[in-house]
Amino acid sequence: MQMFELSKKEMEKMARIFVRNSMRVGKKGRGGHDAVRILYNRVDPSCEKFALKVEEECWKVGAHTLFLGYSSQRQKLKYLLTPERSLREMSPFAETIARRADVLIFIGEEDEPNWARGLTEKIKIAAPVREKLREITDRRRTRWAYFGWPVPNTARAYGCPVKRFRQIFFNSIRKTFVRELSEFCKLYHDALKGKDKVQIVTDDGTDLNFQIKGRPVLV
Repeated sequence: MQMFELSKKEMEKMARIFVRNSMRVGKKGRGGHDAVRILYNRVDPSCEKFALKVEEECWKVGAHTLFLGYSSQRQKLKYLLTPERSLREMSPFAETIARRADVLIFIGEEDEPNWARGLTEKIKIAAPVREKLREITDRRRTRWAYFGWPVPNTARAYGCPVKRFRQIFFNSIRKTFVRELSEFCKLYHDALKGKDKVQIVTDDGTDLNFQIKGRPVLV
């Protein structure tokens, strides 16, 4: 294993903090335990190892899990092979997950960043279904996270040396879990908790407003 790769001990520690502190997976306030869907990029073995650690941490706090692999190539093939009439339909599996999962986690990255090239029309056809799924999870206030991972094919697609790409990425992940950053993020958590709106104003004329009323603040 390269020195910059995450060790088993590091993965276990990060998975524990991510599941318990960041995503607050565990027992529901109204009874029972969270249902967690974990989607990960199966092209990179190290990504799968970390995803397994995340699932194990979910088990430790009593959560029910659905563990699914993903790859850009399979996603591309799906759009190539699926008839347009089927793309317009709501997948019963996707709908059930949207309506029942309390937490949605994606671990990885696109192993083929440009996989959608040439599939614009088919992706547009499926857009209303994707939007409906987002509306369902939004209404249910589903917790979600995108945990980036340095998949080698991603580095190649961007023309970046794989070793350098993974070294930078893993070091960034390490920094994400240091105590100082957690304390800094807590300041933002406390500042946003219970608020209705976020406004971002800068000297260049930027003036953005976001409605966050009723949304949980996750750090």
